[in-house]
Amino acid sequence: MQDSRRRRNVKKHNQPFFNARANELSEVRKLIQFLCSVELAIERVVLRLETHVLDLETSKEEMEKALQNLGSEEKIKVELQVGG
Repeated sequence: MQDSRRRRNVKKHNQPFFNARANELSEVRKLIQFLCSVELAIERVVLRLETHVLDLETSKEEMEKALQNLGSEEKIKVELQVGG
């Protein structure tokens, strides 16, 4: 009888401790979920940036080709004017 009474007293005595630990554990789980969401958001941003960089590189190459074409067209015009 004393043992069961002692266990109940110990449980009552430790209840605030267990409640506090359960709350802390719950907060840690929420924090982990939040950090996972942040990680996914960062990955999405990085993927978008990589896509934009690839698009910019393609645009740069196209512009360089266009400038070369314009340069050769200007040379042809100058040659026609000088020769004509």
